[in-house]
Amino acid sequence: MKKEQIEKAAREFTDDLIAENYFDVNYEEDNYDAGSLHATSEVGSMAFLKGAEWRINSVWHDVNKAPQKGKFVLFECNREYGVTYTVNYGENYDIMKNVIIRWAYIEDLIPTK
Repeated sequence: MKKEQIEKAAREFTDDLIAENYFDVNYEEDNYDAGSLHATSEVGSMAFLKGAEWRINSVWHDVNKAPQKGKFVLFECNREYGVTYTVNYGENYDIMKNVIIRWAYIEDLIPTK
């Protein structure tokens, strides 16, 4: 997902959240509910974006931690001509570790239902 798509999804999520919890604010005792609605509007998108950002970055491992051999791995590598990506079963880690920036298990990159 691109950043713009995540931001759009965040807005839609917040709008849906507000719609699900919508209530009329007619009385003084409803100030708490009005504040809740306002807080959801203010923080909902930001919380969604931070959650999406966390999910994207949480699957990546530091280069100092070797991947388990036999598991399908995506390596992000720093080459002379720029950043590249390579996929294998973790068997080339020792040879490649001087160019690896970070790595992730492919199974962690695939969304779960």
